[in-house]
Amino acid sequence: MTTDNDYYKINKKKVKKGFLHFLTVLFILFIVYLLVAPMYCDYTDRAKNSMLGLAVASTRNYLTDHGINNDTVAKMRLEAQEIVQKNDIISYFDINNDGSMVLFSVETGTFFHVKPIIKDKKIIEWKCIGMPKAKVQASCR
Repeated sequence: MTTDNDYYKINKKKVKKGFLHFLTVLFILFIVYLLVAPMYCDYTDRAKNSMLGLAVASTRNYLTDHGINNDTVAKMRLEAQEIVQKNDIISYFDINNDGSMVLFSVETGTFFHVKPIIKDKKIIEWKCIGMPKAKVQASCR
């Protein structure tokens, strides 16, 4: 015959065992979080930086196709202002009269400076400098 005292001893053992299982599961979840969180953050940063690269590429393609003059630069400046207003990732985007672009994101800490190389009044290529090098696309390092 079991007494109330024996019953409480058995439940204490079960509670201790259950608590240890709970701590073990919690510890395993914490380790998984430590492994996965940096990968996820890197993934989202790369996605945001590719959005910056897309803004630069579309502007660069337009200027290459239509040439650099007062009309095209003015039009692209207006579009750059719209991009900054609509997009919370891009903090600053400006196009100079020579066609060079400056793009900055406070959120990702990324900076792009893209400059056309002109020969015989035609753009022959674009030179891109991006900082920090680990965050920018390979074409802009």
